[in-house]
Amino acid sequence: MTLLNRPKTVARQVRFLAEFQRVPSVSLAAARAGLPRGTIYMWRHVNAAFKVAFDRIAAEHARRRDVKRIIRCLEHFPVLQSDLPIKSIAWAPSP
Repeated sequence: MTLLNRPKTVARQVRFLAEFQRVPSVSLAAARAGLPRGTIYMWRHVNAAFKVAFDRIAAEHARRRDVKRIIRCLEHFPVLQSDLPIKSIAWAPSP
């Protein structure tokens, strides 16, 4: 049994991953799990299973950020919400 797959280490990794699912910040998730941020990146570098789980959660956070950006864009540009055909919407460059 190596240091990376000891039950205590695995439990700490699971605790961090659970926090990381809740918050989109590695620093905040690590702090909530009681771990140094550097440990998280070391695990990611040396443990393939941890890296896969970490990357999937990070990708989901990125997807959520993209959706939020699209929603904000639609809120600021109501013409994009119009039911008019695209060719009937006049566009003019901003001054």
